[in-house]
Amino acid sequence: RSESGSVEAVSREEAARQIKRDGWFLVSLEKAKEGFSFFSSSHKLSSVERIILTDHLAAMFRGGTPLVEALETYRDDEEKKGSAIIEEMISGIQQGRKLSEVMAVYPEAFSPLYLALVQTGELTGSLDETLGYLARELRREYEFHERIKSALFYPVLVLSVAFLVILLLVLVVIPKIIL
Repeated sequence: RSESGSVEAVSREEAARQIKRDGWFLVSLEKAKEGFSFFSSSHKLSSVERIILTDHLAAMFRGGTPLVEALETYRDDEEKKGSAIIEEMISGIQQGRKLSEVMAVYPEAFSPLYLALVQTGELTGSLDETLGYLARELRREYEFHERIKSALFYPVLVLSVAFLVILLLVLVVIPKIIL
């Protein structure tokens, strides 16, 4: 019996793994046409969500909680748009993969530096300390970006108002004076 269907995956290898995990035999695998989706953020985590996840994992590891249980606790506590990523991470770890390998499937959510630090923490056995450091650095970076945004708000507002005033002068006032 032959069936066809579609699977959403980051790579061909990940798609093949998902199909085989479901008990199917893979005959052929084709890449679907890529479309534009305005709401395609299912594989992204916001900066705040990334900070909360990293902080949560660091705290849970310090307390001696196993990785799968820590991720399940996070998933249950944080019912947000990143839950699909967390579900895939849980299933990957239950299959025996490392945390860094599971996170590497989502390059939109986890930067290469983040992955390298997690991998280093796994190799040295200090994943709780590494995740704590990462959470602090992510928080500092987020606060820095927020300060830049707030510092740029006033100049952008002034320039916008100045542009509107000049536009009003050119389009309304000057033509009335000329006539």
